[in-house]
Amino acid sequence: MAVLEIPTRIDLSVYDFTIELDEVIYRLSLYFNRRSGHWYFNIADIDGNQLRSGIKLVCNWALFLQWVQQGRPDGDILATNPESDADPDRDTLGTQAVLAYNEGVAIG
Repeated sequence: MAVLEIPTRIDLSVYDFTIELDEVIYRLSLYFNRRSGHWYFNIADIDGNQLRSGIKLVCNWALFLQWVQQGRPDGDILATNPESDADPDRDTLGTQAVLAYNEGVAIG
């Protein structure tokens, strides 16, 4: 099982991009909510159809754990921070905290 680091931007608080996960192309939208102090993301298929939205980036938690609907990637996304167990904030996502995709088999 390979681990793919998902690219993040430290200069923007809202952005989207396409990424290939397990040979399927998805569109990810990441955004920082200043009120809650957390990062969230949406995932859509290549045609822009929303698959899941408003997923909060929680450190060391399998973010697709309860997603069982069709269209789900085979693996799982995990936010990790080797320096802290705190959830990534505006300044740590992409610097201290890393967003990674564990290919092939879902965690949990």
